[in-house]
Amino acid sequence: MSKTEKPNPSPVGRVLNLTQVAERIGKHRNTIRRWIDDGLLPAVINPSGLIGIREEVLDEFYTNNKFLPREEIFERLDFNTTD
Repeated sequence: MSKTEKPNPSPVGRVLNLTQVAERIGKHRNTIRRWIDDGLLPAVINPSGLIGIREEVLDEFYTNNKFLPREEIFERLDFNTTD
């Protein structure tokens, strides 16, 4: 599966850009980008090519992972870090 997906024609909820996501959870936008690149945070690409995160996906991700170190987040999501 791709790290990003094309947005649904009629997405449920709002899509936030990387700056909005970073401000909302108090992380740098490069951290958000790394989570996307690492496959930890699913992203969507709008028609103009900009990357965004669905608000409900961000809320669920942050609620489930906000106090965990990066390695444990990988482990929880059953993400293989040796590839």
